[in-house]
Amino acid sequence: MRNCLITTTLLLAFSFLTASAQSAKDLIKQTKEKIENMGDVEVMFNLFSNNEEIEQGASLIMSGKKYCVFSSISSLWFDGKTQWVLLKEQEEVHITEPTQEELMESNPFYILEHYDRKYKFGSLEKEKSSYTIHLINKKKKDRNESMDRYTISIDIKSLRPTEIIHYQDGEEDRIKILSIKKAKNTNFIFPKEEYKDIEIIDLR
Repeated sequence: MRNCLITTTLLLAFSFLTASAQSAKDLIKQTKEKIENMGDVEVMFNLFSNNEEIEQGASLIMSGKKYCVFSSISSLWFDGKTQWVLLKEQEEVHITEPTQEELMESNPFYILEHYDRKYKFGSLEKEKSSYTIHLINKKKKDRNESMDRYTISIDIKSLRPTEIIHYQDGEEDRIKILSIKKAKNTNFIFPKEEYKDIEIIDLR
């Protein structure tokens, strides 16, 4: 009888986790489609590192696989293959062809489409006005390593993300999303004619 109860409990727990993962997967899919259906979008956000605000009013503009990021310390253009990063203080532009992991680091919304490359669903929580999805790294970590994971908060009514947090190696990077709206026509290639005195460093 005891073994039967244990087996039943494990089966119920597994069923709950499977349903939770499926619900989270459907929720991310709906959120991604909601944004894609807007066409070109502009996202305004604040950036925090370990609870310290390091950037106010930064912007991310996306059109399919292309995107730009503009902040007070740097600007980034990605045309789907090549990435240009303007470091304002150094007066340099670095040109690269970024990896998937580098794209995930520079575009906070990249996780919505490509989470399954590296992450699996942990849990799904529902609060009064938002859902919170937990993603954890698929690979097992050594006990001395910090867990690599994300939490994504999504507004229940609009199904738009409101916050994206990445935890890794004891660090916390948090994107607080202020607004998401349709964007005007944007250039996704570095406008070198506007930065004639900038040093260009090609790292491809």
